[in-house]
Amino acid sequence: MGDLKPTIIGLTICFGLLSIIAVLLRFNARKITKAPFGADDYLAFSAMLCTLFLCVDVLIAVYDGNLGGHLRIDPTTGEPIQSNSYLVFSKCLWVAQFLSVPAAGFNKLSVLFLYRRIFIGKVFSAITICMIVIVSIWNVSFFLANLLDCIPINLNWRPAVGTSGFCINILTMFWAILISDILTDAIILTLPWYQIWKLKMSTARKLQISAIFLLGGLVVGAGIVRCILSVGGVASQNSDFDYTYSRSPAVYWTIIHSGAGVISSCLPTFRPLITHYRIDKSAYALRSYWTKSTMFSGRKSMPTSDSHSGQTGSQSELVEMKGVGAGQGGMHQENYRDYNAV
Repeated sequence: MGDLKPTIIGLTICFGLLSIIAVLLRFNARKITKAPFGADDYLAFSAMLCTLFLCVDVLIAVYDGNLGGHLRIDPTTGEPIQSNSYLVFSKCLWVAQFLSVPAAGFNKLSVLFLYRRIFIGKVFSAITICMIVIVSIWNVSFFLANLLDCIPINLNWRPAVGTSGFCINILTMFWAILISDILTDAIILTLPWYQIWKLKMSTARKLQISAIFLLGGLVVGAGIVRCILSVGGVASQNSDFDYTYSRSPAVYWTIIHSGAGVISSCLPTFRPLITHYRIDKSAYALRSYWTKSTMFSGRKSMPTSDSHSGQTGSQSELVEMKGVGAGQGGMHQENYRDYNAV
């Protein structure tokens, strides 16, 4: 059976880069609309940083800890040989456990604060505040639970034989984290539907916005797969000694879950980029058409006072058309300011 190192490296680099691109595009969209940066933007940036740290940790685990490869088994005892690479693997796995919590938590909070920028209403505001409090408590409590799951901490990566200390039930903690993660993602995903369909806009536009928010369902799906693989990996730890290989799918699905969370939290903010690109493309096409037209007409006629005045008229007409385009852009930007994100 081959190793999973190429798969892990490819997914890690891919989702790390996509997370960076998503946040940069989000910030560029804010710049285009001249909208101020808000808590949702800073939280998306924080989620991206956690995801990148997670990616670096996983790459170290692959190159120095043999993550994705097979452990060497002692033929005498039938147990894995505790080499230095296995020590690195154990440390990186522990780091990945507690980094995955703030990565998911900051993504959830970013989406909730984005909702508060887009939608109004006392009931909806109260619901989002409650969810922000719940997710914040979830973020802090499970981060600390992962960080301090064993006392002393180094019991996470060294054998417990002959040492004093204790560890909590890791399997129970994983169930609590992963199930609550999926439930909160599902609740956050369903929050905006009623608000979207109350907006005074065309049905097509409502469907577009709904489709963008629906992409958050990918995060829920990734969370479910991650839950099954993580819990299964921990549950089989006593019977499966090839840890570096058997725990690999849970690790790279954690990367997918974190990266997809950053991307989906940024997607609703991208519309100004599309509109801005269309306006710039239209203006460029208009300038090119006018330049070619004037050059062609210049070859067919001698420059006279009439033709000069006609050219001046064309220039003034172009300026007037540019003014209309700019006005339309302003209307679009005002629309974005009304909705603050979409």
